[in-house]
Amino acid sequence: MPRRPITLVVVAAMALVVMPSLAGAQTLEDELDRAQDELASTRGEIDATTAALSDVRDRIVQIDDDLADAQDHLALIEAELDTLEVETAGLAEDMFALQDQAEASRHRITSRARTLYMHGQTAPMLAMFEATTADAAADKAANVARVADNDRAEAEAAEADEQALEVVLDELARKKGLMGVRSQEAADVRDAIEADLDEARRLRDGLAARTDELSGDAGSLQGEIATIVQRIEDRESERLQRELAEQQRREEAAARAAAEAAAEEEAAAEEAEAVAAAAAEVTEAPAPEPEPEPEPETEPEPEPEPEPEPEPEPDPDPEPAPKPKPKPKPEPEPEPEPEPDPVDTGGIPMSTWDALAECESNGQWDLNIGLYDGGLQFHPTTWNRWKKSSYPAYAWQASKAQQIEAASRLQADQGWAPWPFCTRHLGLR
Repeated sequence: MPRRPITLVVVAAMALVVMPSLAGAQTLEDELDRAQDELASTRGEIDATTAALSDVRDRIVQIDDDLADAQDHLALIEAELDTLEVETAGLAEDMFALQDQAEASRHRITSRARTLYMHGQTAPMLAMFEATTADAAADKAANVARVADNDRAEAEAAEADEQALEVVLDELARKKGLMGVRSQEAADVRDAIEADLDEARRLRDGLAARTDELSGDAGSLQGEIATIVQRIEDRESERLQRELAEQQRREEAAARAAAEAAAEEEAAAEEAEAVAAAAAEVTEAPAPEPEPEPEPETEPEPEPEPEPEPEPEPDPDPEPAPKPKPKPKPEPEPEPEPEPDPVDTGGIPMSTWDALAECESNGQWDLNIGLYDGGLQFHPTTWNRWKKSSYPAYAWQASKAQQIEAASRLQADQGWAPWPFCTRHLGLR
């Protein structure tokens, strides 16, 4: 049978199949590049955050060292404060003793002055002038000098005690001031250390949380990249399978075309031989005998008239009567066309099989190109397994109803898997 000019249709169908595949592959490549860029950026942030976290840890170590030094310094200040407190307590005791001594000296001086004032007639000076002898006067004078020395010494002691008391009071005030300064310094050191520790802990916790978040993002991106890579590998595997199947189809088509060409040449040779034989038989056959002419029909005699008119004289050369034409043989009535076989669609709407055939073969049920043929692109092995024994040897030679019936049995056993691309394209799976 003559082959149809469907090369352009097949090429267009292949282009429609290949172009979405290429576009999908390019989309996956773009997604992979985007995910890899995001992963690289996230890893850079993780490295930067880890470095910052390391700096914070170093800062915490430094703060710990400073804290140890500050605590040592604070211990020295507290020891100094303790010493100052002891010294202050000693100075306070000295101050109280000096105050008591000064108060006693003042009391003695005041008491002697009061005694001299109240007992003036018995004062040593008067007793010295009232002495009758020189020795008595000298004794009285010596007594007066002793009293004067005692009074002077007591007065000087009282003055020295007061001066010492002033010195002790000044030292005590200085010690108390120093204790206040040292206490404030210790409080400031404690506050600075606590502030540094709080800041370091806050930075450490924030960086640790950011590191965990970035690590989670990196894990998600790695999973996404693995998924995209797997999809690309699946697409590449499908592409290689399609190329292999297409190569097999081309080889099968070439072999089939060669077989058909040989069959056509053989049929042409047989037809030429038959024509030559028929021509030879026509040449050798005797001429056919002429068919006998049909006898002319006799006209019925006219009824006699009462007075017949004389007949005209006959012509000397009468024309022969025309031969009647043979009646044409009735043409045979055309045989009624056989009713189409009922289509067993396996419970699947006919529109679904039409759409599938449109995707697989551009709706050509007698398509005969490549390894697969027919409207639903059967492999010869698959066709021989699922067709009825009365069906033709190849799917492209069978009717649409026969192809759908065989396909419905195949679909009931294996689902839509035998048509992976088109059923996925049509949303059947």
